[in-house]
Amino acid sequence: MDDVVQEVFITAWRRLECLVTPEQARPWLVVIGLNRASNYRRLARHEREVFTGLAEECPEQEQDDASSPDMLLQATYGLFRLKRFLLKIGPRIRAVVVPYLEGRSIREIAEALGIKTKTAYARISLARRHLQRLALA
Repeated sequence: MDDVVQEVFITAWRRLECLVTPEQARPWLVVIGLNRASNYRRLARHEREVFTGLAEECPEQEQDDASSPDMLLQATYGLFRLKRFLLKIGPRIRAVVVPYLEGRSIREIAEALGIKTKTAYARISLARRHLQRLALA
């Protein structure tokens, strides 16, 4: 967002001679901002986020020059699928799944959320079923 705002002001500075009266400055900046935001959204669909820190987080694995890009691609795709899965499940199930994936026990999660342990297990089970359906689709 900071980059888009900066682009708006750079564009406004470059086209300052186009501004006829000071009263037109506000709507003029709004139009420039809308155009820059539209361009950013349109181009952002085609850009992919690259996780450069994945190789640094796993020092115990040897980094082969031939397999490193493939491993990075697989890890990135896995993170993308996990994020998509977490967005598809409901917030109540997500509140149990995220700490479970972080390594917390079901008992700790249930206590932290103020729910019964059986409820936490049921939500994990629902998440697993939903993940299986997503994998088959």
